[in-house]
Amino acid sequence: MIFDVDGTLCDVREIRHHVDPSHPKFSGTRNFHRFHAQSEWAPVNRWVARLLSDLADSGFRIVIVTAREARWAPLTERWLRERGVEFDAIFYRPNNDGRKDVVVKTGFLKTLRRTDSIVLAVDDSADVIAMWRQNSIPVLVVGLDGEAIKVDAESVGSNAKLVKVLTKHNLIG
Repeated sequence: MIFDVDGTLCDVREIRHHVDPSHPKFSGTRNFHRFHAQSEWAPVNRWVARLLSDLADSGFRIVIVTAREARWAPLTERWLRERGVEFDAIFYRPNNDGRKDVVVKTGFLKTLRRTDSIVLAVDDSADVIAMWRQNSIPVLVVGLDGEAIKVDAESVGSNAKLVKVLTKHNLIG
């Protein structure tokens, strides 16, 4: 299981304006330092955290992939711990790596595929969602409003444990 952080586990709607040029409050300059520093107080997206917990309880390996630079690891992991989000592994963008998020996460996927069978990704970024799908990974999309866009039942296949958890959360469309 792959889970993204910002916009997925971490509800960044109140601070997105620091980095999103399409946001009405955008200042004209992307300020990732301010965005990540303020993320420390951002709320958890509760339904995503509950889903992650139920998937972990069902025996799935939980991997967090984030485009945050490694310098934000202490803040990120403290934020996850304080909100009860448990995981088996976490991948960060290297410091000072200006590549697009989709390129960074494609690299994470190549690494993960060496040891893991990935049956679902939970993400909010259109480019990254397209990449997961191009790699035949079903995606549960988190909309801009923080709500789920149900995963297609066909894409999930016959993984009974996964279907059971997604059905419990009413996330299969």
